[in-house]
Amino acid sequence: MKKLSYYDFDLNIRLDAGNLYADVWDSPVGQAKAISNSSLSHDTLNSEAFSSLDLFNIQSAKWLGTSLFKAVFVDEIHANLRRSEDIAKNNQCGLRIRLHLNDPKLINIPWEYLYDPTFDRFLCTSSLTPITRFLDLPIITKPIFIQPPIKMLVVIASPKNYPKLNTEAEWLGIQESLGNLSSKGLIKIDKLEGASYQQLQKKLLQDTYHIVHFIGHADFDDKNQEGVLILENETGNGQQISSDALGVLLQDSSYSLRLVFLNTCKGARTSTRNQFSGIAQTLVQKGIPAVIAMQSSIFDQTAILLCNNFYPVLLQGYPVDVALAEARKAIYGLNNRVGWGNPVLYMRVSDGKILDLSDKPQHRISSVQPNKKESFQQLLKADPFASIMFSPGGGSAKKFSNNIKQLGLLGLLGAGKTTFLAVFYIACQSSGWQIRASDEASHEFHLRYYKRLFQDGEFPTATRPEENEEFHFDINRKGLLFNENYRIAIGDLSGEWFQRPLNLYKNYPDVANPYYRLMERDGILLLIDPTDLQKYRSDHNLVIINFLGSLLRATNWERNQTKIHPKLAVCLTKMDMPNYRQNLHLNDQEMKSFASKVLGNTIVQEIYNACHKDKVKFFGCSSIGLEHSDNKLDPKKIQPVNVFQAVEWLLK
Repeated sequence: MKKLSYYDFDLNIRLDAGNLYADVWDSPVGQAKAISNSSLSHDTLNSEAFSSLDLFNIQSAKWLGTSLFKAVFVDEIHANLRRSEDIAKNNQCGLRIRLHLNDPKLINIPWEYLYDPTFDRFLCTSSLTPITRFLDLPIITKPIFIQPPIKMLVVIASPKNYPKLNTEAEWLGIQESLGNLSSKGLIKIDKLEGASYQQLQKKLLQDTYHIVHFIGHADFDDKNQEGVLILENETGNGQQISSDALGVLLQDSSYSLRLVFLNTCKGARTSTRNQFSGIAQTLVQKGIPAVIAMQSSIFDQTAILLCNNFYPVLLQGYPVDVALAEARKAIYGLNNRVGWGNPVLYMRVSDGKILDLSDKPQHRISSVQPNKKESFQQLLKADPFASIMFSPGGGSAKKFSNNIKQLGLLGLLGAGKTTFLAVFYIACQSSGWQIRASDEASHEFHLRYYKRLFQDGEFPTATRPEENEEFHFDINRKGLLFNENYRIAIGDLSGEWFQRPLNLYKNYPDVANPYYRLMERDGILLLIDPTDLQKYRSDHNLVIINFLGSLLRATNWERNQTKIHPKLAVCLTKMDMPNYRQNLHLNDQEMKSFASKVLGNTIVQEIYNACHKDKVKFFGCSSIGLEHSDNKLDPKKIQPVNVFQAVEWLLK
């Protein structure tokens, strides 16, 4: 299965004076609001009918899912979903449905059964539309590199005064499904059987774990209104551990612990008065990046099938919600039962990648010397894991203290910014320049994206809002009269800052305002995908106008000027598409006319009005080249076209 990039569809569902409201906080096409006109009552949804979801038949699940879907996806919300799905599909991406349920009365509703009757599909059974629950907390969870093996602790508790579980079958299933990875040293699985609270505490002190998997019982204490995990006491009977106590036990492991999997009954249930009274919700509040738990009781067979199909996908590097969607598919075929909707995923990682098994590459420079007759693929074959970096003249890197150029790179979501950066090396070399990374971080970035594009044949993943990285490269070119030497600093901004800055200011208050940072640059590369513009011109044009306004406000504040200070190179990307490739090699005036045709005369004029004379120019480029067919990426045929021309113009 191909690894996809994902757009976020942030859906806030709330109750106000008994009415159900839905707001799209974020999506590929912006925001939307609606009030439900459904007769579906909250009392009905919160009934005991959901105490055992495994007992549902498929018809009951479809009825419930249709009711939930029609209650939420109405009017603007429904239109927003359809357009977001179109954008995701056209860009070969998935659409991650992130549910924000900040009203405790809505949390026990099984939203995982959302069913789209038009297309006869449950959203969460597709890896194209995985469903996660997102608790709004002032926590930013960043990915961490994990040097194999991943360490997993399986905690088993089967008290003798509770119904007997087939714990051995689940344990053997985990071992069998991960046996191949274990034999390769990629994962190490420890077992804690007959677990008590004290034994679990001792085990966590002895080692560092990335995954903790519970097999056993859990419940919800109606008297105290909190979730409880059932461990064992010294006599082998059940010991109720409150969600708060479990959170205290695990909170100090949150720096390394990436996932807690509660393969128990009712681990996701919470109070209708306090959304953080359930086990899963408490663990997320304590800083655990991802928690999977059950909404109701679960059959042994379903529980075993769930973990046996979840972990192998997760440990292949897929996002946790995608791995869960694949496990749901496996359960879906189990005698037509619908236990696949029982698991709930609470996630705090923006891209779902809770485990990164990538070895951090060692810093080394290729000994291969450039030859104009050699293709990039030949250089790759000669030294496949080296960054193709060259010191000018074969000697040490020169000092560029008087010739540093700072550039900003941004654009609409899906415009191809990370792919643009991934081919930056080969584009630079094909334009007659020599290039090397100036620091280890830039070197590692190049290695990572270079391997993904040129070896794996996959497009790089999008930059996340909290990253906003900066990369440094030294380039030089020998001329007849003098040599040109530059140190380039490229700041890569997530498209979300360009498209939806107000939401991001709220979610990432520690990130500096990117528009003020852009004012410090010598030039800005603005990437726009013309294929999206043709479909959603009015939306994109509004975004561009808002972007120009933000830049002008920042300029006026920082420099007391009425024009954007940096040079602006507007790059129309993905020009390899059949409808556009004939426009790749136009002169300046022809490209301006083409841009007016694509963007509209009004937008082009707004761009010119916002910039100083001779400080704005339009370019057409393709990061992957013209030799691809049927929308399939062939890494052997990647040959960027016009990618470096915009950079050269900004350097002048």
